[in-house]
Amino acid sequence: MRRWLITLGWISCFMLHAQSPPITHQPMDIPASMAGSFGEMRHHHFHSGIDLRSQGKTGQIVRAMADGDLRRIVIKPGGFGWALYLEHPSGHTSVYAHLSEFKQAWMDHAMAYAKRNHRYVIDIPVTKGKFPIKAGDIIGLSGNSGGSGGPHLHVEWRDSQTEEPLNPLTYGLVVNDKVEPAIRGLYAKSTEGAWQLHRPGKDNQLASELILTSWQDLALDVTDHMESGGRPLGIQRITLQVGESMQTLHIQRFAFHQSRGVDALMHMDVQMKKGRRCYRIVPFALKDGQQPADIWEGRGSLPTQGKHHFTLTVEDAHGNRSTLHGDVQLKPLTSARLTHDYRLPGSLQQGSMKVSFPAHSFTHSPSLSLRKGDKQWQWSLSSTAPVLKPFTYTWTVSKEWTEPLDKTLLIVTDFRGDQSRLVGRLLTDGRLQFRSKQWGHMQLSVDTTAPTIRWIQRQGSLATLHLADNRLDIQSMTVTVNGQWVWAYHDAKNQRLLVSDLPESGELVVVAEDEAGNATTFRHSF
Repeated sequence: MRRWLITLGWISCFMLHAQSPPITHQPMDIPASMAGSFGEMRHHHFHSGIDLRSQGKTGQIVRAMADGDLRRIVIKPGGFGWALYLEHPSGHTSVYAHLSEFKQAWMDHAMAYAKRNHRYVIDIPVTKGKFPIKAGDIIGLSGNSGGSGGPHLHVEWRDSQTEEPLNPLTYGLVVNDKVEPAIRGLYAKSTEGAWQLHRPGKDNQLASELILTSWQDLALDVTDHMESGGRPLGIQRITLQVGESMQTLHIQRFAFHQSRGVDALMHMDVQMKKGRRCYRIVPFALKDGQQPADIWEGRGSLPTQGKHHFTLTVEDAHGNRSTLHGDVQLKPLTSARLTHDYRLPGSLQQGSMKVSFPAHSFTHSPSLSLRKGDKQWQWSLSSTAPVLKPFTYTWTVSKEWTEPLDKTLLIVTDFRGDQSRLVGRLLTDGRLQFRSKQWGHMQLSVDTTAPTIRWIQRQGSLATLHLADNRLDIQSMTVTVNGQWVWAYHDAKNQRLLVSDLPESGELVVVAEDEAGNATTFRHSF
């Protein structure tokens, strides 16, 4: 029912704004070029907006996409960095992220809040009507703040009521794209578990028949491009048609709490073995798995056995299409015996390490194993399914462990090489507990090293310092000049601390503490 309500609402909104879309002004003055598309598969999340190139530099003028009001200001070391949220009469909210500067009155408002509350991380609501804005008004400058991987503008268009991100291209954001999606091929899984890429031949037809146990044994390798040879982007729609039956993936909106559902769309096994992010072309049957995001539409039931011809149609947000045709022979096998039903809670234990997980923790029912590592204080957790909910790692402390427990870390490294460094919580029974969605190789370690701070330079009233920790994030900091609290911005990814409005002379003091409670104090006279 919810899918129909959303679809009807979207159609009504589209018809209402067919002649006058709610986005009435483009966010930058330069030609629009996409570096990231809406809904594309990112690391553990769907991309919630459009990334617009800023010609490789910061400082491009950013304008309001429609009339409205400023409703939220955010300044933080990671994530969106410097971001603005505008609410519009159409019932939508626009978001502008990774900025380098705000409109001066808005910056003054944020700084007044920071100084009153002694806050370095800012996330404040703004009363409607306090800062009205017209479409095309300058609201800030593009940047590279937060978790940005390079200068660009991230823009979003959201449903103000639900906060669900919508595709801005549907609501008036203009990007020229006449290039159809590029289908590299279709990975098919053999009965032995090996993945083989089948490339399209003449008339986009696969040369050989595919022998499968189910439609889940197919993974589509496809990317979209705004221009020939341009950066690979995500697609918007994939339709599988077999006879009269049809299954469609359509990414037009999703809730943020569903964003991890991207791992249920991406074939993890193909990424692990082939290094490619490929699309699942049908959803799981309810008994076999789950897709938290509401992105599938279906008509009829796909066949489960026999020989069949199929057509895959891929579309981008501009209606550019590519197709792939093929033949399959479905030979279902008796289901393999799995160690865990995804619908149930469970746990594994290996020696002093116990791993517990709640019900519906996985995208589908996995095979699981927890093994002792090659060295002391090491374990390895393997799963054949992606994880949706945090695991609880509980370690029974050994007498051989002589390191301070409040500085003890569990370092978890997944198959991509990504690490989570977790600080433990000491339980009343003396065990140490960690929580994370990360799984893979586990190693106990310790962090007793405080953050490092050093003076770099002063330019006018702006001081630049180095601020970093060797293993963990900076949890808190305090910056004073001549004994008075001052605001500073921690640019975490570049390991910089920026302190503005310095007087001609005085003493700067910075106290920083990491997640394990290691602290350092830095003093500098100028």
